[in-house]
Amino acid sequence: MENKISPFALMELMRERKQKDLLVYTSDISKSIKTLNKNEIEIKKYFPFINAIGVNLSKENLKNIIECDSVSYITSISRITALNDLNSNLNEVDYYSDNKEDYQNDSFFSKSYTGKGVTLAVMDTGIYPHLDFCLKRNRIKLFVDFVNGKKFPYDDNGHGTFVASVAAGSGIVSNGKISGVAKDVDIVSLKCMDKNGLSTTYSVLECMQWICNNYKKYDISVVCMAFGSADLGKNDPLKRGVKVLHELGITVVTAAGNSGPESSSIKSPGTCKEVITVGSCEYINGEYKIPDFSSRGPAGTYVKPDIVADGVNVPGSCVFQDEKKFYSIMTGTSISTGIVSGIACLLKEKYSQISPVLIKQIIKDNAVEIEEDKNACGAGIIDKVKAL
Repeated sequence: MENKISPFALMELMRERKQKDLLVYTSDISKSIKTLNKNEIEIKKYFPFINAIGVNLSKENLKNIIECDSVSYITSISRITALNDLNSNLNEVDYYSDNKEDYQNDSFFSKSYTGKGVTLAVMDTGIYPHLDFCLKRNRIKLFVDFVNGKKFPYDDNGHGTFVASVAAGSGIVSNGKISGVAKDVDIVSLKCMDKNGLSTTYSVLECMQWICNNYKKYDISVVCMAFGSADLGKNDPLKRGVKVLHELGITVVTAAGNSGPESSSIKSPGTCKEVITVGSCEYINGEYKIPDFSSRGPAGTYVKPDIVADGVNVPGSCVFQDEKKFYSIMTGTSISTGIVSGIACLLKEKYSQISPVLIKQIIKDNAVEIEEDKNACGAGIIDKVKAL
């Protein structure tokens, strides 16, 4: 029996009296549904893209579901968090400064490509209709709320707006002083995290399922996932989900996590081999260093992260409370993930038929090496100018 259920899920069921939300992998969804209905087990979600069903299970009916030959494995539901440093400086940025270098690392910026014609999906806390996304042309192509079901774009946390801005903000409010990497990219905002920057496996998988069903309709080619959870091993649902997206030809960019400097601290889905896993770096005394918070690999037998980008006190668009606060400063691997997501969009603009594998390879091959452990910095710091 133990071979069909993760040890942690089994421990949860045996330890607690109440029923637990779990994920059931199946070789035959229809057959498994019949077994679940027969045993009056509540079905909460369907995830056909990974052949899984979300159920509410008790230890009393565990035996019945495990004995179903179409059930292959039962795993836990994870707590998922946004990967910004909650203690970082979120003060207002003086966007009227005349010194552009106060805000930008010039190696990230180029006039040759802007992401025009490319669509980036940002799975996060939502998006505020900031002028840097909406002025001249509304680039918020679509907003889907998997948390509260609202129809119009909003962000009750601020994390999603900030991540989208370092990837795709136009910088129009700051006269170009604070802008993202792909200034003309279209944005599909998928709200899968709540006002506290938290989510569950169910919400994130529901979001991924939507992408699988709709990526062709909305021409989504890059997905930014600036969040993470504990890795649940080879049957980790988030890793299975991003692998499916990768196989569909979608470039998935994920955050390494803010759990460093310990080794093997990469968060899921960044532990998946196929995705581009991004750590953070900072420029100190004339050289790039990896900050302690940035998670380290390895991830199983793989070197992770794949790449690093600026992630300390980076300016970006905020959910402002008055007309004078349009930008703030944030720290974390989420921010680095937004930067690399933008660069993936630029490569997609330049090479319209490029595969996720090749995008990842180009980014790594053109990185600037850092004198640190590879499981801290990967291939080095991203260099957009060299990559393009």
